[in-house]
Amino acid sequence: MANITKINGNLITAQSASFALTASMAINAPISASLAATASRAPTPILFTTNWIGSTVSNGGIIRVGYILGAVAPAGVSVGNIFGGTNLTDFYPGYPMPRGYAYDLSVVTTSTHTGSNNPCRIYVANQTTLTTGSNININPGNGPGLFTFSQSGSGPATLSFSEGDRLTVNGGMTFTAAGSASAAITQITFKYILT
Repeated sequence: MANITKINGNLITAQSASFALTASMAINAPISASLAATASRAPTPILFTTNWIGSTVSNGGIIRVGYILGAVAPAGVSVGNIFGGTNLTDFYPGYPMPRGYAYDLSVVTTSTHTGSNNPCRIYVANQTTLTTGSNININPGNGPGLFTFSQSGSGPATLSFSEGDRLTVNGGMTFTAAGSASAAITQITFKYILT
């Protein structure tokens, strides 16, 4: 007989070695499939959207705070700084989030941001840690349309949240002499990943 090997007192032929290899592969296949399934369970982004219903940001450093859930957003609240005022009635405290981070902000406007204005800045804020994420900058002369972070953004690409941290979507514009309100803002969206 050709290709006979003796291992630990057992005769191993090429055929039985082939069967052993096949059996080993069969045992390992479910493990490999399990690892592949585990690897494919990466977190799925959640898309958040709000409708500012044509709201504008006032000239003069006023911040408008937008709530993020629901088809129709409550009216924004004018406040004195990028995170809100000192009283609970001065701003929406924000929506409590699960642990994760926000990214990929985009804004849709329905009018032109007039040339006499300073840029209007739309951004996501973590009201709990007093940090802000990426900005969408709508510049003087920009016509209506879709603005994304990759096109007109600045600042960090992501904003982290611990369990229960409160999120708001804010808009702000510094004062310009003879300036007017910002372009009309309708839809704001961003993605959220659980960590």
